[in-house]
Amino acid sequence: MKCFEQKSPTIILNGDFNFPEIIWNSGEICLSTRKTGLTNILKKFTDNHSLNQKVSEPTRQLNILDLLYSNNHDLFQDISIEEYKKLSDHKIIMALTSMQSWIPKPKTIPTGTGFRSLNFFHETIDWEDLNNDISNTDWNNILQSEHKNEIYQKFCSVLLEKCKKYVPQRKTLTKRCTIPRDRRILMKIRRKLQIRLSCNNPRNRQRTKNELEQIEEQIVDSHRIEIAAKERRAIQAIKKNSKFFFHIRAGKGDHKNGNWAFCLRQ
Repeated sequence: MKCFEQKSPTIILNGDFNFPEIIWNSGEICLSTRKTGLTNILKKFTDNHSLNQKVSEPTRQLNILDLLYSNNHDLFQDISIEEYKKLSDHKIIMALTSMQSWIPKPKTIPTGTGFRSLNFFHETIDWEDLNNDISNTDWNNILQSEHKNEIYQKFCSVLLEKCKKYVPQRKTLTKRCTIPRDRRILMKIRRKLQIRLSCNNPRNRQRTKNELEQIEEQIVDSHRIEIAAKERRAIQAIKKNSKFFFHIRAGKGDHKNGNWAFCLRQ
């Protein structure tokens, strides 16, 4: 009964184990399997951790080489084996689980409660009314004090309250991944192809190189599209939000060489 006990925490173990000699029966190694040192080690390990193997269809030719183990027998709702010859001569295991993904909340960057909490670049600010409000303030009566520090504190406090009437709050900044999702996928594929290229046999090396070159071209195109989109946004925001324009230029780094010209695209 030891192999049927569920232990905590939930364990998922998968990969290319390369045991073509193993005969499987409901996720267990059959007694008729030819015993070797490695198969004995695998059986002992999986029994000790209550792991059950979920793949029952061949993943390469007629062999079940890619295995999926878990000690939670209710975790996987559906398992399918699909062809994907672009990346490997092995089939892909698609497993649908009941596990809920945990997405951490983005880390917020506090903007404070003073002048830094206000967005002075917002297009809806009525600068004329703000200037009139500040000009019509009786500063002589407000700033009556003998101490310079107290005068400065009063001045900043009154000015901040008046700015809050006309200037909207800054949006809370969040740290997030800036790489587009399509490029992240391409980068993962590129990494897999690089691994294949390092251990591939000479017969498939040229095909892998060709696939890698295509992925590299798609990644470069993704960079170009992103840069072009940012440049268009920056040009449109020159009048409304000049800060964004300079932020984009600072990110490109060309301003260090005195080159501030955009490549305008039709």
